[in-house]
Amino acid sequence: RLRIRRAKPGEFGKYFVAPGSGNAPLVIGADHPAESTGAVIVESELDAMLLCQEIPGPVLIIAMGSTSNGPDQAMVADLARRPFVLVALDSDPAGGKAAWQKWMGATPNATRAPIPASWGTDPTEAHLAGHNLGEWFGMALRLAGHPAPPAPPAPAGPEVLAEVEGLPCGGCGATRYRRVPGGYTYPDGGQMDGWRCGSPGCGIKLLSGNK
Repeated sequence: RLRIRRAKPGEFGKYFVAPGSGNAPLVIGADHPAESTGAVIVESELDAMLLCQEIPGPVLIIAMGSTSNGPDQAMVADLARRPFVLVALDSDPAGGKAAWQKWMGATPNATRAPIPASWGTDPTEAHLAGHNLGEWFGMALRLAGHPAPPAPPAPAGPEVLAEVEGLPCGGCGATRYRRVPGGYTYPDGGQMDGWRCGSPGCGIKLLSGNK
């Protein structure tokens, strides 16, 4: 199915569906084991691809294409095996009605978990408004009684070296210099790391300040 999201829907609706497109849902992550992989149900393919990019996996993401589409028997059987099913159809009357009529009764492990209305009507609108979809996913998991995924590790900062190689020391000729944390003080009171010759007994200091 090829759908194009209109920048200004107006009276024509949010999406244009290219002629010849099928009606099957888009499924992302079907290769992960059902017993250990939860599912998220959304309306549009764009929402599904965005969530695949923004929330921690593995997770099964299904884009139904429209609120008029519901799960068939095979999908219900598959979803019933999963630890959680987050029904994230749009935060509008049509999305709410479809969620309760077509999903909540069909899958006993389903939880209605739409994007907060203050964020937008769907994941794409929330993302464009600057909201964190990973944060929404964590809140939705807690709502479903499922532990939130661990936070990703903080990015590694630049490596801080204890010693560096430099020009020969004027006192002993050594080329290794040792870092002195906070060892240099600027006239305005600011500090930075200082350096001393790494050779034992050598008194040569670089940017040594008051230490």
